[in-house]
Amino acid sequence: MKNFTFQQGIEVHEHQFLDFADIRIGKDNRLFIDPYRVHLAALDGDVWAKKADALISSFFHTLLAAASQKDFSAIRNLILNTCGEINDTQLGFSSGKPCGNGASCNLIFPAIQQMIDQDLFAQGLVIDIADIAIWAPGIGPDHLSDWVTNIVWPVLHEFTQSQFLKYGLSREPAQPAMRLAWRPSSTSWENTAYESYSCDGHRILLCPKKFLHQKLLLSAEDFLTRQVLTYRQKEHLDQKTNLCRYVSKADGSITIKEPSKKTLRQYEVNGQNHLDYVRFHTRENPDLIRRYHEQPEFLPGSTEHFISDAKLDAILYHA
Repeated sequence: MKNFTFQQGIEVHEHQFLDFADIRIGKDNRLFIDPYRVHLAALDGDVWAKKADALISSFFHTLLAAASQKDFSAIRNLILNTCGEINDTQLGFSSGKPCGNGASCNLIFPAIQQMIDQDLFAQGLVIDIADIAIWAPGIGPDHLSDWVTNIVWPVLHEFTQSQFLKYGLSREPAQPAMRLAWRPSSTSWENTAYESYSCDGHRILLCPKKFLHQKLLLSAEDFLTRQVLTYRQKEHLDQKTNLCRYVSKADGSITIKEPSKKTLRQYEVNGQNHLDYVRFHTRENPDLIRRYHEQPEFLPGSTEHFISDAKLDAILYHA
């Protein structure tokens, strides 16, 4: 087995006993860092998530300020050389060994530029970095994960160090490295020297389990289903349109019910771009995106929104 625990001689090979995802070394593991799950873990009091969430929030609000001013030069400087794949996490979609085919400035910058041109920032429809994967069709979970990794890597490095200390692991000899790190105090990127950790000849960054999943918690299709179509159901019911359902009761009375989401997909959404449909109705009712963020209800100690230990075992040990 090429998993980190096997390579390091750690005798624990079940995620219920580990704080980190036991990645297979030397190949991409199909998991992604989800910034919204990081945020939920921070709300739950996770120390590492709090640190990562603070970095993400600082960076996003700096990006938001630049986008609100349509300062494209500042935006480019914020993402230049700081959104590509960091192979050390061994996460992503590459076939075989990690090869750095993730997000880049050439992908992220046009996406943000288009969102600015569509007034999504000006209308308050982008309230979290996770929203960029909703509004930009070319930005998937792998791209967002790569971008966020660039922001939170100092936390991952500190977390990796803690795991090496916890298990009494020795650091493989490695040259000191330089990497850009986000500094909230200066709201800028700074070249930072750090001592990398390695396993089986590969530089690594371990990730807390709660940071990871196979898909994003917030997505355009999920937003369409949970918020936009629900909103449209109410609109149709209020207006008693011909898409509503008329149900006869035993006493002869008739109850009017909202159209099903399947009906709305057939008669309203079908034939048009889903994102265009979502964008149109969210502009009419900006509260939809805010309610969507509130929907993954935070309950202290809840594991509902996080990947299970059994699922991680299946992905990393048995796939």
